[in-house]
Amino acid sequence: MAKNFELFGCCLGNSTTVCNKAVEENGDYKTIAHISEGGRIKWYVKNPENYVPEKDMKTIQQWCKDARNKFISYWGVQTDIRKYEIILDSIPFTVLLEHPLKEQLKACTNLHEKVALLEKIYIENYI
Repeated sequence: MAKNFELFGCCLGNSTTVCNKAVEENGDYKTIAHISEGGRIKWYVKNPENYVPEKDMKTIQQWCKDARNKFISYWGVQTDIRKYEIILDSIPFTVLLEHPLKEQLKACTNLHEKVALLEKIYIENYI
């Protein structure tokens, strides 16, 4: 465990940056993780379970759940055309060209069905 640890989370845009306020790196709080708008966490420290105290880890896990729930609520009220726009802005075209679902996507002419296929890729990999 870090001897000097003070959990600090801040929203910079549409996601949460998780820092250790007790340690500075290059004039900023030490960044230890990033929580995507969909609640996915990317760690910037090795062995986070050894670096982050247990009670703070529970707080971070709750932040992830809260972000996921907020995203699901937001996503659920979007129209198919808006979802399609967001997805196509997020997934590189080259990924779609090589994805196992590419033939299904090409053959699909119904927007709702196409969005359902694209959501599988988007939610699994990009939020």
